[in-house]
Amino acid sequence: MRISQVAARSGVPPTTLRYYEDLGLLRPQRAPNGYRLFDDETLERLRFIDAAKQLNLPLEQIASLLSVWESDPCATVKARLRPLLGDQLEQIDAGIGELSEARHALAAAIEHLDELPDRSERCSPDCAFLATAPAPPPPPPVACSLGIGQQDRIAQWHEALADAPLHPVAGGVRVDLPIAALGEVSALAVAEQECCPFFSFDIALNGPRFTLTITAPPEGMPMLDELIPGRTEQSSPTESAPR
Repeated sequence: MRISQVAARSGVPPTTLRYYEDLGLLRPQRAPNGYRLFDDETLERLRFIDAAKQLNLPLEQIASLLSVWESDPCATVKARLRPLLGDQLEQIDAGIGELSEARHALAAAIEHLDELPDRSERCSPDCAFLATAPAPPPPPPVACSLGIGQQDRIAQWHEALADAPLHPVAGGVRVDLPIAALGEVSALAVAEQECCPFFSFDIALNGPRFTLTITAPPEGMPMLDELIPGRTEQSSPTESAPR
């Protein structure tokens, strides 16, 4: 099959198929005229890759699983897959815990706010509500704790945002994506903030699509350019980042 035929039968864009080839996930043959030729097993590999991506597994782990899936018995695949899924579940549980704490803080703030008396003058520094608010944390340092998996995650960002429209905003970029990519992009954003906490990620749902806005301080722009190459090449006017 030619690459256009694989794209039509699998629903995977040709740009993504070429990217998978670069990563070694697909291994097409080359015809004498230079065209890529894929066998029927390519469709099975793509189904495996898609299923693993739906579980938020990074491409580095998917590549390792593919080699086991193609050559080893099912029991071996199960033994390799189980701890990887457990790690993903732990990350999601940690995120749920943080959201639960944030919800509790918001509910307590609303309850406390409703108890405050109405005043005709402006709020002052000794306002009861402001006095109970914790001091804002210092801004995170503009540095990344580069470690194992960082370069793989950058490659995942490049794949996840491939061909997506980019719109410059103040201090960053806004990306328009299909809702099917929400799980993968959210997991990438969580992992990125653990490494580079100076990045700010905002997600807004809009029916079958969603927008991702990534901002950073001026010192962090070189790292943002590495994460999203080509963001400065857009010709559209700069928009305001969501608040």
